[in-house]
Amino acid sequence: MDESQERNEIGWLSRLMGSVKPPSFEQRIEGLVMEVAAKTIREMLPSTVERIISKRLKESPDAELTKIGFEWAFYLSLRDMWPDVTMGETSRWLWEYIQPTKHGDPDYDWRAQAAAELANSYANEYGEIVNG
Repeated sequence: MDESQERNEIGWLSRLMGSVKPPSFEQRIEGLVMEVAAKTIREMLPSTVERIISKRLKESPDAELTKIGFEWAFYLSLRDMWPDVTMGETSRWLWEYIQPTKHGDPDYDWRAQAAAELANSYANEYGEIVNG
């Protein structure tokens, strides 16, 4: 590469880089705030949702529950006894435990209180209670 070609490439590169401005202080702060907000939401949202659901179930133990509501009531009751269980595990255990019953069966009690009683029966039958 001769000297004039090198100067042209350097000139082109400096023009290119000159047109790219670094983010302003305000843009950097905005980016950091958005990053912190997203992280906070990711970390806090699950426990916030859980607290709200738990509160609603305690306030209305005799309310008929949807399928997911009944799963949540069963999960929260088991988690009080077994802190390391997951919603996925307890959901699977619930339907295996009461099969062939399907949600909505009129001969079954679908209230939060019934889910808690079912969780206690399950824990007594299948394992050691860690808390409680």
